[in-house]
Amino acid sequence: MRRMGKSLIAAAAAVLLLSSCTKGGTPQPDAGVGTEADWPTVGGGADEASYSRLTQIDSASIGKLGLAWSLDLPGETTLEATPIAAGGTIYFPGAHSAVYAVDGKSGQLLWRFDPQIWKVNPQKMPLNFAANRGVSYANGKVFVAVFDGRLVALDAKTGKALWTAQTLSPSSTQWITGAPLAFKDKVIIGQSGADNGERGYVTAYDQATGKQAWRFYPVPGSPQENKGD
Repeated sequence: MRRMGKSLIAAAAAVLLLSSCTKGGTPQPDAGVGTEADWPTVGGGADEASYSRLTQIDSASIGKLGLAWSLDLPGETTLEATPIAAGGTIYFPGAHSAVYAVDGKSGQLLWRFDPQIWKVNPQKMPLNFAANRGVSYANGKVFVAVFDGRLVALDAKTGKALWTAQTLSPSSTQWITGAPLAFKDKVIIGQSGADNGERGYVTAYDQATGKQAWRFYPVPGSPQENKGD
């Protein structure tokens, strides 16, 4: 079980990405639902339909699927996210919001990004488990929400951080394990912390610059906090 937790299996990823493809069975949804060659975010597309319009894998060919490659990730302890795929590269997060990029054909590790939570904001680390539940891709960038509250845009080819936005107060008891959603020219993220009495919110940032576009509070605050809403 421990070894399985450290391995990314391409065949399993392929089944997750394409398991809803059919041929000669239930008609596919109207054009625009789901996604095609790429799987850029949790749920496939911005609609999160978890549906692929590809047809290469169907009831006749699925029995031919097998293991293409596997990859050991030394020191990795938590893989809880469905990988995303864009342009032939697979992206996925690991423990403490680390991000991996792997060549989809060869299984070669292309780069790894470590946000170094232990160095930036170690007091956040005990708030919850180290899991991260997904990254998102758009316009040549991979977006990851770091556990300590940073939203980071990475260059999809190199893994270099292009911009960082601080979405949470460094001193709050909030944290992030969820996946950001890249939609049109924005990337959207929420957070956790209601168990600690924190007031939650959803924030949108400009994909190109990291500038905050808007913030929405689903729960009303005090009269002073609500001023201007």
